[in-house]
Amino acid sequence: MDKLEYQAIEKLDASNYNSWYDDVRVILLEKDCWNIVQGTETSPAEGATAKEVRDYILRKSRAYSIIYLNTEKTNRPLISDTEDARQA
Repeated sequence: MDKLEYQAIEKLDASNYNSWYDDVRVILLEKDCWNIVQGTETSPAEGATAKEVRDYILRKSRAYSIIYLNTEKTNRPLISDTEDARQA
């Protein structure tokens, strides 16, 4: 399975949203998750293969994990009630 390996970035806090956004966007692009976060890619249509569904679920979970793990612990409660990267 693909590991979540990437350069360490500064975690999101009250003062660094713009630089954090740029860094996280690049990671999400590299992991093929950006379109899910943007909402331009939705869950596979009915009739999709099991592999397509699994791939989408994996990338959706990966996107949320990237956002969550790159947020300061003090801010994590704000996004801990969802597992949807778009909502986070």
